Amino acid sequence: MKQRNFWDGLALGAIAGIILGSMMMAREPMAPSERARMAVERRARRAWRRAQGSIGRIAGRFSGGQQ
Repeated sequence: MKQRNFWDGLALGAIAGIILGSMMMAREPMAPSERARMAVERRARRAWRRAQGSIGRIAGRFSGGQQ
């Protein structure tokens, strides 16, 4: 079996992406309410991650070895 290089992996990834994309596009279209719900969930997850990062930075400042 031959050793695969970067370009072989890139080509295989592109083929897999095209197949997966065509399968996703073949599905029936989403209802507007479902699309809106997914957008709201995505924004909520992103906001939650940002809040966790901010809380972690604030906690790190206060636990910076002060006595």
